[in-house]
Amino acid sequence: MLLIGHLCHDVIPGGYKAGGAAAYGAMVAHQLGCRVHILTSHGPDFRFSGLFSFAKVQVVPAPATTCFENIYTEEGRVQFLRSRAAALKAEALPRHWPMPDIVVIGPIADEVDFKFVDCFQETLLCVCPQGWFRQWDEQGRVSPKSISLKNWPEKAEVLSVSDEDLAGKEAVESELRQRAKRLLITHGADGAELIMNGNTRHFAAKPARLVESTGAGDVFATAFAIRLWQCGDEAEAMDFALTIAAKSVEFASLEELKVV
Repeated sequence: MLLIGHLCHDVIPGGYKAGGAAAYGAMVAHQLGCRVHILTSHGPDFRFSGLFSFAKVQVVPAPATTCFENIYTEEGRVQFLRSRAAALKAEALPRHWPMPDIVVIGPIADEVDFKFVDCFQETLLCVCPQGWFRQWDEQGRVSPKSISLKNWPEKAEVLSVSDEDLAGKEAVESELRQRAKRLLITHGADGAELIMNGNTRHFAAKPARLVESTGAGDVFATAFAIRLWQCGDEAEAMDFALTIAAKSVEFASLEELKVV
């Protein structure tokens, strides 16, 4: 299994914790028995390399690691991008790596080239496009941005987004519902939708003792892709992914995460 995206630092009181779609996906894939490869970029300041000793990791060098800080106000969460590692391009993928059975593309800071969707044959490609929907100003304040859908929704076997990712993007959501082969839309404690061939099916969330929801969507998407590859049944994959995602929210950090 291959994951593409930045491993990052998330600011917490007194320090940092590891984050990023690739980070959560890699940890879950490893715990579910997959051989894991990661293509990423971070700086020499990255504090959590030891967490990924189970994986083969190709790092594109950068001066600093991608770092996000969330500030909570009376009006809601304000997110800042404090630093950003290097862009990830297809030529950075090691040629000696085997063709993966499953690929999860998980940008967090618009760092992954769209061309990756053309790089894999006979592979189950899962795209989590959250980071493609982000932009930031000179102070690093993150805000939503428009995105060209081009032809990548059709090339992904699975496309996974949250209702938060789609907020205010009614036209984008409508187009994805029509064009994506399998569109997953997560709704937190309200479960998730599976949209295929114009049909929508809702699946309820599994019971969980919520500690931290960060990364749950990435866990869900990765678990869905793995189970779909194993069994070929979307309903079973949804049930499995919701079970794994529910387990993931019961842990405060990636270091503690255990889903099996």
